[in-house]
Amino acid sequence: MKSNDDYDDAIAILDKIIASHSSADDPDLRSRTQTVAGLAATLAHGRFYFYGKPEYLEEAIFRRRAHLSTLPLEYPDRHTFIQFVTDVERERFDEFGVKNTDSEALQRSSNFPHSQT
Repeated sequence: MKSNDDYDDAIAILDKIIASHSSADDPDLRSRTQTVAGLAATLAHGRFYFYGKPEYLEEAIFRRRAHLSTLPLEYPDRHTFIQFVTDVERERFDEFGVKNTDSEALQRSSNFPHSQT
């Protein structure tokens, strides 16, 4: 039997950590927030793969974007995380025919490097 209980418990803990560290000026705490937000994004994406429900894909997109928002523009591997967002949004289109115009606008922005696809 498939259950979301462990996922829900893990996300609740991660969300508490993110909320308590998100406005910190301490670089170590910001780094932890980035790591925890990335873990939450990975868990959400994994849950979508396991269950295949559209609402779980929407949460994965939300979590991927939230993780990206924790990364400074000068972050060395930021392009990789931009690609994660692009890929999961493309997956939404491929699976469900839903297109995200916000993503397209972001990709055209000067602060949002174009993905190499």
